[in-house]
Amino acid sequence: MQFGDDAGSLVGTVHQPAAQPFAEDDNLTARRGDEVGLDAEFANRGQKAGTVRVEPTETGGHEGELVGLGKSSSGASTGGAAMLGNRHAEGEGRTGIEFGRVDRTTPMGGNLVTGGATFRTWARRARAVYLVREDQLVAMAQAGWRPSDDSRLEVLGDGTWGGFLAGTANGSRYMFWVDGVGSADPKRDPYTRELTIDPAFPNSFCILRSPSAYPWHAAAWRPPDFRDLVLYQLHVGTWWAVDDTGTDIRARRGGRFLDVATRLPYLRALGINAVQLLPIQEFAT
Repeated sequence: MQFGDDAGSLVGTVHQPAAQPFAEDDNLTARRGDEVGLDAEFANRGQKAGTVRVEPTETGGHEGELVGLGKSSSGASTGGAAMLGNRHAEGEGRTGIEFGRVDRTTPMGGNLVTGGATFRTWARRARAVYLVREDQLVAMAQAGWRPSDDSRLEVLGDGTWGGFLAGTANGSRYMFWVDGVGSADPKRDPYTRELTIDPAFPNSFCILRSPSAYPWHAAAWRPPDFRDLVLYQLHVGTWWAVDDTGTDIRARRGGRFLDVATRLPYLRALGINAVQLLPIQEFAT
C-alpha cells in the first residue's frame, strides 16, 4: 500500500489470507486516521456492522496498513486487514461531495434540499461513481481527463451511489462519471428533470431543477375529459422523419421526438387531441 499524495491518502491493494472473510485483491482508498463504517458490500458477504481504521506504520512516510474492526456474521471480531471500498469518514476533510447525508431512502437523481443538493444514482457494478459539474463538464472532453477524488460519491450498499453537495443552486448543470469494469465514461442522470439545449442532445448535460420552482408555461392547462379524448397512437422511430427538402429519410435514420413535434399541427387538423406513444425502447417479441 502506498500513501498516494501529499494529503496522505492511502491507495493500494489488500491481500487477504484465505481464512479471512474479506475479499482478496480489493482496491483500497482511505485517509490516515479515518474510521469508516464497514462497506455494505462486505455486509452482503456475511459481514455485520463494524468499522475499519487506517493505522499508519510509516517508513519514510510512505507505508501504512489497514486494521479491521468489523464483525463476521457469527459475531466474532475479524481483525487483520480489511477493505474500505469507497467510503471516507462522513464529510470529514472533504471539500466537495459530503458523505453521510444521503442513504437508501434518499430520492434518486439530483434533488435540491436546504443548503445544497443530494445526488443518488444506480450503478451496481461500478468501481466508483463521481459527480461532474459546471466547468468540469467541458474539461471532461479532454483526453485522459479524470474527475477529482472530492467529487466521488459514496457507495450505499444497494447498488446505488450518493452524496450531498453544498451550495448547489437551481439550474446547475451536472453529469455522473462511472468507472466500470470495462470503461470509464460520463453518464446522464436518468432521473434528471431537464437537459441542456446547448450543447444539444445527444451531448446534453443534466440540469438540476426544483419541480416546485420550475416556470411552467401552461400551469392552468387541463387534459380533455376522458369521453372527449381522440387518441392517435404512433411509434416515434418509424412515424415521421424528413430532411430539409421534405424527403423521407427513415431508411437512413429513425424518427425523433422533434420530428413528431413538427407534425403536431397536422394531427390537430385531423381533430386529434391526444397522442399515445407506443414503446420507444427495444423489447423482445
